[in-house]
This record gives sequence, structure tokens and C-alpha cells, in this order.
Amino acid sequence: MSGHVARLTKIQKLELYLLMYTTRTTEEKISWIIKEEGKGFIPTVALLGLGEEAVSAGASFALDPAIDWLFPGHRCKAALMRFGLTPLEDLANHGCKKESLMGGRDGNVHHAIIDRHIGKFISHMGAGAAAACGVVDGLRYLYDCAGKTDKLPVSMIFFGDGASQQGIVHEAMNYAAVRNLPVIFVIDN
Repeated sequence: MSGHVARLTKIQKLELYLLMYTTRTTEEKISWIIKEEGKGFIPTVALLGLGEEAVSAGASFALDPAIDWLFPGHRCKAALMRFGLTPLEDLANHGCKKESLMGGRDGNVHHAIIDRHIGKFISHMGAGAAAACGVVDGLRYLYDCAGKTDKLPVSMIFFGDGASQQGIVHEAMNYAAVRNLPVIFVIDN
């Protein structure tokens, strides 16, 4: 265990476990529906992160959902739930139900929940990295204009090792470095 995990309180460790457990059981339910009932309820491809819950749970646990921003990848469901996505919303979205976050128009994670600081997943792999930089750069500008000296929000972007080969990811990393932006790039390999 790393030194950071050792400093978590018992309550925080339980919250982290509950986050991983809720994520796992939700995704297992989606997987079960596809295999057993499938035909009709899940009309799209469900890209699940079964077995990868700890990556996005642990990474997102370092953020403050009240001020920080999350830019999801396909397999970071725990991070989405940390930022307020509910299991019911996730199931409705995968089922393309009209009451889903996308109004039934998409069956995966291609939604944004702005009031919960969840940026839109961009299907062009890696493109969310530029958006993650843009949000914190824009927020820095707004904070400066307002004379705020509060902690600047952080953006966290999840993407896979394939997307890490995209030029836009390298450009975003360079931009974040040049502008000294608080962006955390999580490569889920």
C-alpha cells in the first residue's frame, strides 16, 4: 500500500470500498442483462470496466467533486459514480431509456453532467484531454478576473493506452505543461 492510502481514515476507506462495490455490482448487472435478457434492453455496446474499479475509484477519490472536473473514458465508471452518476442513471443510459441522461439517444458514457462537473466523453479517443485543459484554463481565467485566490479546480482525464498515441493527447499534455495547468492524465492500460 502506498503512503497515501495508509493516511485515509477508516470512514474514507469504507467510502472507497463502497464506491468500488457499487460500481462492480452495477456493471455486473449490466453484463448479466446483456447475457441473460439482453435482446432489447441494452441496444448498444456496453463498454464495461469490470475488474478495473480500483483505478478510477482511487484516482477520483483524490478529487473534490464540488470544485474539480472529471473527463471520463469508457471504463472509469467508479469515477463517474464518485461525481454523482447513480446506478439507475447508468442502467437507464445503457438501456437508451428516455429518462436517461441522454434522453435515450445514447447507450454508453457519451454524456456530460455539467452541474456535477462531468465533462462530455468525446468518442474520438483522447480528444477529452484538450477539453480537460480548456476547462481548467478557462476556470483559471474566471478566477483571476474575479480576484479569487481559492484553490484552482483540477481536471482529471481518463483514456486508454491506444488513445495515448493520439497527437491531441500529446498536444494537451504539452499545453498543460506550458500553461502550468492542474490536469491529471490517467492512462488506463
